[in-house]
Amino acid sequence: MIKLIKAVIWDLYGTLFFSKKNKRAIDPASYDNLKRGMEYLNDNYNLDINPDNGIKYYREIVEKLHNKRVKKQPGLQHPELDIMKLWQIFFSDYLNKAINEKKAREIALNFEKAVNPVYVPQKNINLLKYLLKKNIIQGVLSNCQFYSLKILEEEIGELNRYFEDDLFVLSYKTKAAKPDKKIYEKLLEKIEKKNILPEESIMIGNDLDNDIIPLKKREFNTIYVTDTNDYSEYADYIVHEIRQMYEIFENLI
Repeated sequence: MIKLIKAVIWDLYGTLFFSKKNKRAIDPASYDNLKRGMEYLNDNYNLDINPDNGIKYYREIVEKLHNKRVKKQPGLQHPELDIMKLWQIFFSDYLNKAINEKKAREIALNFEKAVNPVYVPQKNINLLKYLLKKNIIQGVLSNCQFYSLKILEEEIGELNRYFEDDLFVLSYKTKAAKPDKKIYEKLLEKIEKKNILPEESIMIGNDLDNDIIPLKKREFNTIYVTDTNDYSEYADYIVHEIRQMYEIFENLI
């Protein structure tokens, strides 16, 4: 029997965030999306990047930075990218232009908005408000970069209205991405400090391998949000519409 829930943990991309491209989530690293990003840089920063060459070099930097982090942290299987470092290297080595960290942050944010434009649907905001009124603690477990929180704040306002400041578990801070065990261990550590058990928490996510299976194996309850007919024994609940969650929560809180 599922215990009453004290904490709800949200995934961001494909769960709380929806793509403006009319899909729940897209692959921001695809050729077409990266090409759009390179064209954005050309148009807005007075650059002359050949999209094909730029994408090739961008991907090479990503691979090098990943490999470097793995060597530094033995046992790390899914390292997160240092996005500011990526753009500083890209501008320095490919464009022969030095940029500081502030400029790298600006470029990273704008590139992300061009490549992977997202928004928070009103129905998701309404659910955040509903859980807030029910005095449910809310947190985030996500593969993301610094700009993800900035975009989220642009969409819903001050984050601490809905989320606990100390319950954000983000890959760019842990330097490990889902499904690396390190990021889940960090979540367990944070809820333990709040005297909340995994079985008193529920994970809402759209990815079986990153959100549902690893959390269920750690005794969390799980809600799998999907627009497919996928089934998993690790999902306590499978929903296709946000509105279905109200009935679930009415029985759990």
